[in-house]
Amino acid sequence: MVELTNKDAVADLYSAFHAGGIGFYIITAEPVMQKNIANSFSAENAAVYDYSGKENTDTFSPKELFDFIEENNEKEVFLILNLQLPFLKTETTPDYFALNLCRDVLRAYGKKIFFFMNSDTERNISKKAMDFFDYCFPKIDFGEEKKEEIELQIQKLDEDYDNIHHKAEIEYRLNLYKDKIEEYLNIEDEKIVNSNDEKAENYLLVAARDLSYFAGLYKKISNFDKALDLYSKSLHISEKIQGLEHTNTANSYGSIGSVYNSRGDYAKALDYYQKH
Repeated sequence: MVELTNKDAVADLYSAFHAGGIGFYIITAEPVMQKNIANSFSAENAAVYDYSGKENTDTFSPKELFDFIEENNEKEVFLILNLQLPFLKTETTPDYFALNLCRDVLRAYGKKIFFFMNSDTERNISKKAMDFFDYCFPKIDFGEEKKEEIELQIQKLDEDYDNIHHKAEIEYRLNLYKDKIEEYLNIEDEKIVNSNDEKAENYLLVAARDLSYFAGLYKKISNFDKALDLYSKSLHISEKIQGLEHTNTANSYGSIGSVYNSRGDYAKALDYYQKH
């Protein structure tokens, strides 16, 4: 298998596409690669909007983008290709203001939206459309990745996910994400209680979801103490942000109960099941 220079980017995009939170993602790649990457990640729940196929490629039109999302509202994921094209103007100033203004409308659709652009456009947007840029997740940079290398890496990721029930595979995956797990576990309570902006709140909810996922893996390899640690942190975030009656909170109670049940502590298991 070819060793990838950007294998982290492939893994990050795979994770965001399949398990990432609702919001905006910036993908930096050269124009020739954007469509290849998008094709590699195509799925029934995704729709593709390509600025290179529009008549007025040098103009950013929020309305056309809104119309496209509304026409494909049943889709969960939107891949917006070649966003650099409307921002390449030389004679007039690109309309970064329009990009800022459309942020809240796009956010209200409640979709995962992946904006593909070259690195120069990403850099300009970070400076001139900060309202939009600040709502985006950290960029995923593909650099000069080649199509065949991307496809090989996706195939490897698919194999990893298919074999996740094997203990060695689970331990391997947990080791890959050990830094991210520790980052989530070290979130201070003050940040959870005082998460008064949507970007901070979204990060915490993604953390809660991921903690629950990794807790389930620890449970599969019978590391019940670690599973309880992660489930408890996830529960704490859900309780503080989403409330006691939310489905995610109830699911966390049930998950903790299942760990106690697997460990043979049936009294505690029953206590959490009743909360669920």
